Amino acid sequence: MQRYLTNQVTEDERQKIESWLEVNKTGSSELDDLSEEEEEQLFSNITKGIIRKGRVKKRADTKWILRMAASIALLVTVGVTAYFLTDSLTTNNTVDKRVLNDGTLVWIKGESSLIYSESVDGTRNAELIGEALFEVAKDSSRPFKITHGNFTITVVGTSFNLKTSKDTLELKVLTGKVHVASFQDSLDLSLVAMQQLTYSEITGVKTKSVSQPEVKIIAALTEYEMQFKDEKLGEVLKRLERKFDTNIVTENSAAEKCRVTADLTDHSLETSLQMISEILPVKFEHVTNKKIFIKGEGCK
Repeated sequence: MQRYLTNQVTEDERQKIESWLEVNKTGSSELDDLSEEEEEQLFSNITKGIIRKGRVKKRADTKWILRMAASIALLVTVGVTAYFLTDSLTTNNTVDKRVLNDGTLVWIKGESSLIYSESVDGTRNAELIGEALFEVAKDSSRPFKITHGNFTITVVGTSFNLKTSKDTLELKVLTGKVHVASFQDSLDLSLVAMQQLTYSEITGVKTKSVSQPEVKIIAALTEYEMQFKDEKLGEVLKRLERKFDTNIVTENSAAEKCRVTADLTDHSLETSLQMISEILPVKFEHVTNKKIFIKGEGCK
């Protein structure tokens, strides 16, 4: 909707949006009783805060755009919570991290966009145009689904890199298992760690292995890799702070000199802290989601 209001959608997207809005129109509405001044004020309130770049190309029929807002409000009342995370980055060397509502970490790469939503039954859904590295929060009761064209990618908790365009798809699984299905292409298969799937209209579906050098390229400019060898705890905690956007406070500074050798890649903050507490004489206490205290003595 943000891109629609700023006239940044394709013709196909425009037709889909307007068809959907047409279906959601009602025969009568209190909007019909608004004066022209009230319509202008309401239109301003609707678009305020969601338009950050460009100008709104307003249609002559203001009531039409107001009904669009009413349609969005209808979705909210039936229990759909949508988070529109659209990023238009300036260079292909830029990576922008997003923490989704369920705790999933996504590194959006280059000029890419991501739309994520959760329905009232807990279903997690996403759409990606471009490229992103996903570290999906583990929750077996709520599968995480990404749709692209005729493809549906389903995961529970895993990490993978996904690159999409209008007619292509490239999926590289780093950890865990990912299920890929497409009714049009009669595709129904699962990929495990270090496997990839590519698709184009010309070559069709192909699978092969992912090499370690490829993983390095995928993880570049992200905080995905969290492997430590004889690293001071203080440095490990700084990395965890940056990755999970939290604040970790050490009660005894001597504990920060303890040495850590562990692979915390593709682990949640909670699991990472639990692993550290099992190898070092420290305990973690959550005060809030954004602040954690470390208690414990230094290491011998």
